[in-house]
Amino acid sequence: MKRDYWNLSVSEFLDIISEVAEHRAYSVTLSNGREMKGTLDELSLEAIKYQNYDIGPELTNAVAKIRRNPIYQYDTLSFSEIIDYVDRWTQHYDQDRLRAFWVDAALYFYNNDKFDGTKAGAGKVQYLKRFLASKIDSNTGGDSVAPVADQFELPAGLNTPRAKKYFQKAIGRGLIIRNNDKMEWVGGSDARLAYFCQEVYCKDENGRDNGQNFPEKALNTLFGKSRLGKARSQFVSNNGGTPKNIDDLAELLNT
Repeated sequence: MKRDYWNLSVSEFLDIISEVAEHRAYSVTLSNGREMKGTLDELSLEAIKYQNYDIGPELTNAVAKIRRNPIYQYDTLSFSEIIDYVDRWTQHYDQDRLRAFWVDAALYFYNNDKFDGTKAGAGKVQYLKRFLASKIDSNTGGDSVAPVADQFELPAGLNTPRAKKYFQKAIGRGLIIRNNDKMEWVGGSDARLAYFCQEVYCKDENGRDNGQNFPEKALNTLFGKSRLGKARSQFVSNNGGTPKNIDDLAELLNT
């Protein structure tokens, strides 16, 4: 593996750690006008299939050219290399550069939300999101809204003053990534998300039940989930009313 990985762009870096490259579909147009589509492995198999014809060697060369992209010069990156890359890119966690990195990362995940990386890659992506959230939190006091400092509107039925206040805080702490009119929860389990939403929508400013129903359908749509109500009912029934490991959420909701 080359050791100058810190020269990669953010999108190349994220391609590597999520390990999506081998799953991505490519389109190759041959000299005879024929278009071949598939992953690199699928295209390579097609090249072998047609190796006795002109398109075989041509397709082999096309695949080889794609593999010369910098992202194919790395098998993956270790956790220490992930930290090293972020440290170098942000110039030791400069606040403005952290925000810029977060913007680039959020755009990458928005544009590539259908790419299917490996299980190990998904774990590293979650690690990166949590690591960035901790650095943004420590450098900005936790309540800045990097990189979405502008005010925003939630969908009808969810756009309460209390919700806007705490959604902004959750975005600032890296628990939520905003993608246009959708939200991505990167703060852990669905139970933690359900707990956060319960406290936002079903409690008043004093932490007491406000008599409102849990807006499951609207929240499922907003976050791209399907069973937040079930996640909520399970922790209410099984864990004394709260999921495990919510100290950070409780602290956020008390500020």
